Amino acid sequence: MSAHECTRFKTNPLKYARDVCINLQGAGGMVTAGGFDANKAYAPCWFDLEPWSSSLFGGASQVVLKPTTTMGAGLLQGYYVPYISYQSVASTNLDHIDMVLLDGVPKALPAYTVVFTGGQNGCSLLMLKGGGADTVSFVHYPNSDGKKKGYPLLSQVNKTASDILLAIDYDMYGEEGNPNAASFFFYDGTKWVGVTQPQVQGAISMSRMRPSMSINRNKPPRFISATGTGIIP
Repeated sequence: MSAHECTRFKTNPLKYARDVCINLQGAGGMVTAGGFDANKAYAPCWFDLEPWSSSLFGGASQVVLKPTTTMGAGLLQGYYVPYISYQSVASTNLDHIDMVLLDGVPKALPAYTVVFTGGQNGCSLLMLKGGGADTVSFVHYPNSDGKKKGYPLLSQVNKTASDILLAIDYDMYGEEGNPNAASFFFYDGTKWVGVTQPQVQGAISMSRMRPSMSINRNKPPRFISATGTGIIP
């Protein structure tokens, strides 16, 4: 566990996303020893930010997000919304899996202040109107042309494009040859803020069974909120 990295994130999520690569690769479809199932939504969920490699000079430059259903001292506490693949969502066969909506999150003063998901690779992370008064919901929309088509798969969670409040789409983080990103939402004390960290994929680590990632310096991390959007300063 890395309480130091979790503290760095909590202190300033925007600065953390600007400076530290958050590796979400390989998180989808896994059931961990702690009982975490990446195909389910959780409220709450706990998260560690495990350094990719040790450093003698302070904080890490790359961390791996490790979700768990087991409470632990020093871990981040938040919400988790799963990524379900487009193949599973669009299938009309027995392998079909509906998208999963994380609903009922307070629009103001939520119990937990961060929403994590799996890595993005052309898909959209959406914040939508919630099912109850003064609530919001979140879904990981699994298709790069969802925005262009008006997000038709939202019907699986009884939503439409008109319910979208904030959207982190491919055109916000992706570029030709580099479609990957780590994205999340956090509550800054007054409003929800979406953050996306465009990434470049590196070599696969056989010990970790996932690729190393780095921040795409040609497309800096960005934020989006009800009051505006821009590059993280």
